[in-house]
Amino acid sequence: MISLILRYFSCQNGIQEAFLEYRPAVGLTADSLSKIILKFIEDCGLDLNNLVGRGYDGAAVMSGAVSGVQKIIHDKMPYGFYVHCSSHRLNLCLVDACKAVPEAEDFFAVMERLYCFLPTSVVHRLWIAKQKEIYSKEQPLEQ
Repeated sequence: MISLILRYFSCQNGIQEAFLEYRPAVGLTADSLSKIILKFIEDCGLDLNNLVGRGYDGAAVMSGAVSGVQKIIHDKMPYGFYVHCSSHRLNLCLVDACKAVPEAEDFFAVMERLYCFLPTSVVHRLWIAKQKEIYSKEQPLEQ
């Protein structure tokens, strides 16, 4: 899933941020993720020329300067500068802090494993599809 959040300036309240929706990530390539984001912008009726910034996590598929999402979208909206998402940076700080407490690290490791293999997880579906492709005559492993 991709979370789509809009940060904007309001004359009355200054900088505001609003969560708008989740959209399923049907693929994990820069091209497929870019299409989802651009479709979202189009669906909202936003003018690409009025957008001045974009924030993604630091994964190579998102932040890649040659063929990542930020490059693909920058080619379509050159005035929208890419910055590493501040919420994602906070998350990275929290992860590092939790690693200092073994019980917290164990708890979040279990939670992460559960998330990755839930049936609605994109990663889980891709894992099952890859197993079916490679081992077509066997039952896919769920772990």
